[in-house]
Amino acid sequence: MNYKIRITSGDKLDDVIDFNINMIGEGIVWSPIDNISSELIFKTKGDDHKVSKTQDKVPVDVERVNSLNALVDVVLGEGRLEQGLAYLKEENIPLEKSSVPHFMKWINADIEKEELDTITDNGFTMKDVNKPISEKARKWYFNQLDSLVGL
Repeated sequence: MNYKIRITSGDKLDDVIDFNINMIGEGIVWSPIDNISSELIFKTKGDDHKVSKTQDKVPVDVERVNSLNALVDVVLGEGRLEQGLAYLKEENIPLEKSSVPHFMKWINADIEKEELDTITDNGFTMKDVNKPISEKARKWYFNQLDSLVGL
């Protein structure tokens, strides 16, 4: 199929371009018949092929996110991270990347045992804090490994 599209800027008609429409696949690919410019190729998708089925943005509670990050900083201080490293040494677990699951398991268990009341008093659950705790602890652990080998 061919369609004529009017390209305008403001009230002035700049050009009329014939477009070829390819309707095979996830949507419609529009490309100029005269190969004027590859910048004029674009794709439109129908409702069946949209990545997101909603047009509305999901609201993010910025205050809650900030509160969660502050809580993670409180329950996962430098002392607890160093205790986790000491635990690995006490258990003769080598300080290497493959030992990160042991480190993470100890960190999460210690926080749940020692800080669950603080977490719940702030309106969160262990499920809420697990991911940010894991991200921060994993980053710290790898930084420690890097400093041991002089990176």
